[in-house]
Amino acid sequence: MKPDMGKASRRKADRRSAPRQAKTVANNVFVLHRLSSSLSKDQLTQALFPLWKFAWLENARTLARQTPDGYEVLQDFLDSSAADRYCDNLRRERIEHIPEPFAKGGFTPFAQVLPQIAEVLVTMLAEDPDIALSIELSTAKRMETEPAGDHIFPDLSQEAYTELLKLRQKKPN
Repeated sequence: MKPDMGKASRRKADRRSAPRQAKTVANNVFVLHRLSSSLSKDQLTQALFPLWKFAWLENARTLARQTPDGYEVLQDFLDSSAADRYCDNLRRERIEHIPEPFAKGGFTPFAQVLPQIAEVLVTMLAEDPDIALSIELSTAKRMETEPAGDHIFPDLSQEAYTELLKLRQKKPN
């Protein structure tokens, strides 16, 4: 399932979902997004999907809190290069970053703040081809570094592994 948001709809949603510049605390890097309470459930889901998708690809933790004006979603990255790649991906989706200080306290895991939307987002992620490829590439890498063991994702078939090797040789990491 690929959500279809036309350019006009995407721009409209982007104005309501203003991502914020990355802030560093200790070894973590944070990116904050504010989402308006005026968004419908569908609009909120569409605004949150790229945040979740690109954060997932960068292995970021997603936290949230409810505010009087809506929601704040905080992506917590392990390093600044992951946060930079995340922000670059969002810019390609026409989601701009506006630097702003914020208080780090009061955030909890996203699914505790918006459980119904988290369920929809997980389904959308499971159907996303970029996420599927990421899982396959991670599985191939794990197969190379840890060939034996009990893993959540089973080893790829030899045919799928060979195809991924060809793909990996074509694309720069």
